[in-house]
Amino acid sequence: MSLGIRAMHRLPGKVALIAGQVSGRVVAMARAFAAEGAQVLLADSDEQAAAAAAAAIGGGAIGLRLDPREELSWIAAMARALDGFGRLDLLLHDATVAGDAGAAPLDDWHAAQRARIDALFLGSRHAIRTMRRGAGGVIVTVVAGGDGSAAALAAGHCRRVARYCRGQGLPIRCNTLHASGSDPGVGDEQVAAAALLLASDGPASFDGAALRLGRL
Repeated sequence: MSLGIRAMHRLPGKVALIAGQVSGRVVAMARAFAAEGAQVLLADSDEQAAAAAAAAIGGGAIGLRLDPREELSWIAAMARALDGFGRLDLLLHDATVAGDAGAAPLDDWHAAQRARIDALFLGSRHAIRTMRRGAGGVIVTVVAGGDGSAAALAAGHCRRVARYCRGQGLPIRCNTLHASGSDPGVGDEQVAAAALLLASDGPASFDGAALRLGRL
């Protein structure tokens, strides 16, 4: 089955915060969500890079600064969504952290763990707080590359968030997407299409799922 992107307007009027280091994969996901009718807020720790990428995407996409390790930064991003659009429907968080953990200095290791662990917690925490004000929503965390520990961490966290939301009666779903960084068959468009699948509503909506692309 092809995972190619075909505009079907699966996200009409949805407000989507797409957070992660601006790259081919993140920009492809932002383009795909915008093409499906979503209002996209593209967030990166480098605000200029986010603004440039948003301008290239068009369709009213907005670039903003977000340091995923800092709680105040998440609060500000959620406030931007609420102030501009009155709600948040989708959080797509690319939690991929580059670098060789085995060779990293200790300070770099700590920074990487904050970017992974703290960002997972803070992103879902503030997305839930924001989404529960409206009609609910979907959280999708993306982990690419060969770091199995990061993938396991993201999947476990996602399942806990999904269980929590169901237990609280909140119409908020949480899924993870694991994409191989070495499988040549997995490109940016395939990742974007899979993210759309996990984020879309419908009779086959995913919740607590871990979707894997390629040979991990």
